[in-house]
Amino acid sequence: MPHFNYQFVAGRPNCLPVLAAAGMAGPGDPAPRLTALANSAGAALVPNIVGGIPAAGLGAIPALGGCAPYTWAALNNAALRIGLYPPGVHPAYEANWRLATMRMACYTAAGGLLTRTPILATLDAGEKRLLSYCMGVTLAVYTAGVTGFTFPRHLSRHAAAYGAAGVGYTLNGAFAAANLPDIVFFDVAAGTCQVWEAKGRGVGAPGGGFPVASVNGVLDGAIDQTRKLASVLIPGGALTAPNARIASVARINPADGRWHLHVADPAQKRRRQEGDPVGKAQFYEEFYRPFVEMILDSRNTLDAGGQQFVVAPVPGSQTLVGVDARIVDLFRQGVNRRRRTGETSNTGATSDEVCDRIEQYIAEGYTQPDDDTLYISPEGILTQAEEEDIF
Repeated sequence: MPHFNYQFVAGRPNCLPVLAAAGMAGPGDPAPRLTALANSAGAALVPNIVGGIPAAGLGAIPALGGCAPYTWAALNNAALRIGLYPPGVHPAYEANWRLATMRMACYTAAGGLLTRTPILATLDAGEKRLLSYCMGVTLAVYTAGVTGFTFPRHLSRHAAAYGAAGVGYTLNGAFAAANLPDIVFFDVAAGTCQVWEAKGRGVGAPGGGFPVASVNGVLDGAIDQTRKLASVLIPGGALTAPNARIASVARINPADGRWHLHVADPAQKRRRQEGDPVGKAQFYEEFYRPFVEMILDSRNTLDAGGQQFVVAPVPGSQTLVGVDARIVDLFRQGVNRRRRTGETSNTGATSDEVCDRIEQYIAEGYTQPDDDTLYISPEGILTQAEEEDIF
């Protein structure tokens, strides 16, 4: 099973470098303090994403303590789900770009560890920075997904839909000098959100790579970015303080070219807000729209994890993308009608039905197939992908 190095920096304030409870990473295996934050029930990083991963989680893989398992399908899934996909622009264009940037940045090297590609190693510094940032976001979304966080969205996309400072979110003046963070994860059913700033570092040390000694400084700046947001408008609800503020930096280790992900996760308290079903339904439609558009004309289905998905290839790639067929039924009529008339919203189901059904499917969860070429996100987005030979 491929892995990437995933760890806290020892001694970070408000972080637990080791989780020793049953079912979590064992002593000596750094693990994230992400318990009781994701969704309503919370989850620890115990991925078990395919049948071959022990149910006990990372601590049950003693030869690779401190590493997180991944599949190529799961990384593709994360890269696709964080897309901006502006309305009116074919989503496959951006999807191709996001898959290509990841493909250029990493591959599974001998020993099953995620490593920079020879392509990345030969690019100039500016190009390395771009691809490293994209890797930082992809690894953050993947890690958040297997932990249980749902519905990732770039803050810029959220602001475009719900308003900028003072409307879609409010600012903390104590961190006015910091930049805004990257990603907000939403659990609109619970009325909560989590803010994540993802960094990527591929240069900085002689010969390429980024030294571990510089990670603390990057994480400190990233945490300040998450603190800049005092509250975020929950779709269908109210301005709400995030219940988690998380920073990460994906870096290339200069010694061996492997990708490492370091995370800071200060503890936060949860809040719950009641929401408006109309606003929540619009949020769900916005999230699923690009994926439904990519599979809209397909009549091909795939059964995975006991659920049927409508699937189609992402044009120009070898990746198959799919959507839970039950969710497709909720939105297919609206997307078809929008194509014909230019209307902005028409799901073919009432707002209450959309919210109740989607929240039911997410609460029930998805069983990961016993096939490492398949991965299902917490929101019911499926990808099928095999890592291509780069040589």
